[in-house]
Amino acid sequence: MLQPKLRTIHRKTAKGEREMSGTCVLLMRLPASEDEARRMLGIIQRSTERNSGAAIYLLGEGTFWAKGLMPKRYLSMALDSGAAVKASRRDLFARGISECDLDQRISLMDDLEGELVEDVMGRANRVVSW
Repeated sequence: MLQPKLRTIHRKTAKGEREMSGTCVLLMRLPASEDEARRMLGIIQRSTERNSGAAIYLLGEGTFWAKGLMPKRYLSMALDSGAAVKASRRDLFARGISECDLDQRISLMDDLEGELVEDVMGRANRVVSW
């Protein structure tokens, strides 16, 4: 089974110490297979188990995960592990996905891209994209 290569980026605080934060997962498409979905969930769960946190950004076609087009249990497992799942209201609307159909733990945002840039540039130590 192929494992994604992860590169950790460390930032230094004013005191010269490494500042660690969480993992950003950019989900721009649905995983192509059950194995790929399990791999993605494993990365998310490892990140939350280490108390570094994980944020999953549903972008473009990845927004369909919120509707449950990938096995819904993976979304529930990611949310149960403590990961923050974020989606754009605009992407949902463009794909005909109603907010009523979503898990209430998904954060809906008007400026998802702005939040993503802040997270990737300011807080995340690892970015994984699908």
